[in-house]
Amino acid sequence: MLIAFYKRLHFEDHYVRWVLHVLFWVVVYVFFIYLKKPLLGLSYEETGLVVLKDLVTIGAIFYFLSYVVITQCLLKKRFLLTLLSIILIYYFYATTVYLEFKFISRLIVIPGRGYQAYGQRILSAGYRGILTLQNGAEIALDLTYLLAPALIVKLFVALVKLSRQALKLEMDNLNLELAFLKAQINPHFLFNALNNVYSLALVRSEKTADTVLRLSDLMRYTLYESNASKVPLEKEIRFFRNYVELERIRHSSRVTISFEVEGELDDLVIAPLIIFPFLENAFKHGINSSIASSWVRIDVKVADGKLRVEIKNTRFPNAHAPRTVGGIGIPNTKKRLNLLYPDKHSIHIVGEEDVFLVTLEIGLV
Repeated sequence: MLIAFYKRLHFEDHYVRWVLHVLFWVVVYVFFIYLKKPLLGLSYEETGLVVLKDLVTIGAIFYFLSYVVITQCLLKKRFLLTLLSIILIYYFYATTVYLEFKFISRLIVIPGRGYQAYGQRILSAGYRGILTLQNGAEIALDLTYLLAPALIVKLFVALVKLSRQALKLEMDNLNLELAFLKAQINPHFLFNALNNVYSLALVRSEKTADTVLRLSDLMRYTLYESNASKVPLEKEIRFFRNYVELERIRHSSRVTISFEVEGELDDLVIAPLIIFPFLENAFKHGINSSIASSWVRIDVKVADGKLRVEIKNTRFPNAHAPRTVGGIGIPNTKKRLNLLYPDKHSIHIVGEEDVFLVTLEIGLV
């Protein structure tokens, strides 16, 4: 839940970033006051003064580490410069620790035994004492302890950004694949549809005008109207109906084709062509011109803001699993469903001996 909220934040907005940074350091400041007060044995005001010094120091180190050392040195593989920068950070922090014990401790008597012992070890060795193994390890551990909250948050933000970038890249790839699908809605199907129109025109069939109109409507939808991220469900179903009717004309009476729609389609929207690969697969693999008993049945039902599509077709002996369709295929359609309708869809694909069934449910509200 926290990650989902964080993903919605616009890190590119400088005002939002400033506010988040200020709030973070205020929280860290209050946290360390309550954490250090019993250790130092001071009042809240005196503890706040000591913590404020640490906060200013750690803040300077954190931003230098985040925006200079990591981005300009480490990520650009300037390893020697990275090492020198880390040594510089240690010297800077160690110097502030030494100066704290030498001057601030004179202004504020800190009764905490651990704190006093730490200060005595630092001061007894002089400034060069920050280079000794014991003092150096203690100072480095103290620095790590103080930097940890900021670094953890920085890492969390980086992971969220990477997640968002990966999600955007995946969506871009799927959109490219969808564009490829729309650019080639089965050229073989269109070729046959035009042949059918030609045949109907030769015999001056009454179906000619209706067939041309359906084909025109289908092409207009795939080329123009389906460019939006969501389209009215009514238009998507009309696209399905036009496609099915053209297939019905193409196969004539040799194939039994059923298309039923139940429920109200008004005021509902859906991602365009997200069901089409299943529909095209049914006609592509469920019809055999040498077998008279081929059939395809599509049932669409809408109720309570949920769309249920059931597509059944003939399955022939030794038939293989459905292949990819139009460059997008069943696997990529599943990816689109997972990205666009997470936790709001279910899909079941069942291949029996003589029947292939796809059942898809999508929550549209």
